[in-house]
Amino acid sequence: MGQLLRIGQVCKLYGISLDTLRHYDKIGLLKPIVTEPSGYRYYSFEQLDILEMILAGRSLDISLENLQKRLASGEIEDYILLVKEQQAAIEERKKALQQLENHSRQMSDLLTQISLHKNDDDLGSIQYETLDKEIYQMPIEMFPPAGFDWNNTGSFLQMEQWSFYQSDSAGFVAELPRNAGISYQDVEHTGKMFSESGNIKTVEITGMFGKTKFWGKNSELHTYLNKICKNFHLCDAELLVKYLFALAHEDLDNDYFVEIYFPNH
Repeated sequence: MGQLLRIGQVCKLYGISLDTLRHYDKIGLLKPIVTEPSGYRYYSFEQLDILEMILAGRSLDISLENLQKRLASGEIEDYILLVKEQQAAIEERKKALQQLENHSRQMSDLLTQISLHKNDDDLGSIQYETLDKEIYQMPIEMFPPAGFDWNNTGSFLQMEQWSFYQSDSAGFVAELPRNAGISYQDVEHTGKMFSESGNIKTVEITGMFGKTKFWGKNSELHTYLNKICKNFHLCDAELLVKYLFALAHEDLDNDYFVEIYFPNH
């Protein structure tokens, strides 16, 4: 056995587990030269070159499947291509991680904002904002729409959910919202997320709106909307509610943090 190393010696030399080498053997990536009836596996020094290549590839997070393909060819060009492909994959992951970091920071800021929020019960701190928003609107019973592509990259983090409430001629808001809607923070996603449907229409929301934020139950939101309608004499008016966060409860009586937009009469 003079130029051979036992499996245990190889594991100790490279700081890897027995299971790792056994797995490489099982998938045909690095098979031992000799397997005695006792179960001992041996590796030649030449095989250590292959193992080092495998471990170098794994350190770059290259899959075993891709490594196996390149090792089979034995061509330097294939290794160059393999590393370049991995560089591109790493760049994509860096972008994805940056997006996650940004979203995590935004979520942390939002949760802090919610924890400090007090509803403007006397409606004395209403802000005014110009909206120029394209919203996909649908009957509330259709939400979420079947044609929505939840798997589209970045779409979920860009998505804004809306409800449309309608006041009657006496300035009273119906108990349930009239329609639901989806819009996007980034216009790049707009127009790419739905299949064709006659029940989904695009509405342009433009102009000056009163704006306030609310934190509480759905039933409390309904009461608050009626307070806004009464205070600002909003008859036959449409009020828009954008949902920013939902705090779920076991009994499903969830709390919601929303932005409310109403016509500036």
